[in-house]
Amino acid sequence: MNDYLVRNGYAFDTPIPPDKHYRELLASAEEQAKRNKLGLWLACDFPEDNEAAAREVDAGPTDAQCIIKGNISEKGFGKTYLIPGCDNYLNVKVDVRKGEQYFCTEEEALDAGFRKATNCP
Repeated sequence: MNDYLVRNGYAFDTPIPPDKHYRELLASAEEQAKRNKLGLWLACDFPEDNEAAAREVDAGPTDAQCIIKGNISEKGFGKTYLIPGCDNYLNVKVDVRKGEQYFCTEEEALDAGFRKATNCP
């Protein structure tokens, strides 16, 4: 029910520790609702989260073939990697100051201790 409400823009993803079982699912659902301008995201004018965007600096890949994003979550998701096609791939920034990095292969990401994000194909 929560996924349906958030994914269709009828509710916000509001993670409350220690309940983190569905955290990634609901975060992905909210991103999808925002991107598709559903429910609240169509009806209301929300300011962008410029504060969070300003804190992170996207390094960009050093090799055009290495586009797998290794992300370290500040929201408790841990170390995950995203491939093109993941729900929020385009929104994720790689900030090398936090230990994040780009990978050329999924095997490299796994070897570095990252796991595939659950919102990826």
